[in-house]
Amino acid sequence: MAVHVAIDWDHPAQRLRCTVLRARRTTGGWPFRSGPAQVSPFLR
Repeated sequence: MAVHVAIDWDHPAQRLRCTVLRARRTTGGWPFRSGPAQVSPFLR
């Protein structure tokens, strides 16, 4: 989790964070299953 926070602080991932939250609510689970290509590079 610390890595996610660090990335958010280093890069303006605020939008990504909101997108992930929306994906969770929409899919009712982790967004990785819906679109791993979009989240994968950001998490790395």
